[in-house]
Amino acid sequence: MQKLKLCLIGASSIGRRHLPLLRERSDVMVCVAEPCAPSREHIVSEYPDIKCYPVMEEAIAARYGFQY
Repeated sequence: MQKLKLCLIGASSIGRRHLPLLRERSDVMVCVAEPCAPSREHIVSEYPDIKCYPVMEEAIAARYGFQY
């Protein structure tokens, strides 16, 4: 089965609620785009297996091969 590649944009209050639910799904591969450094650091420390990027374009390019 091919996994759904998903980029969670924003890891503040609502994003932090979505991330654990997405992460536990076996059919989803998730990364995060979060411009706020403290929020990014929180995600990286809490979920070391999740890639976290400072800008959406960088996350999409890294995960999906799109170039802007």
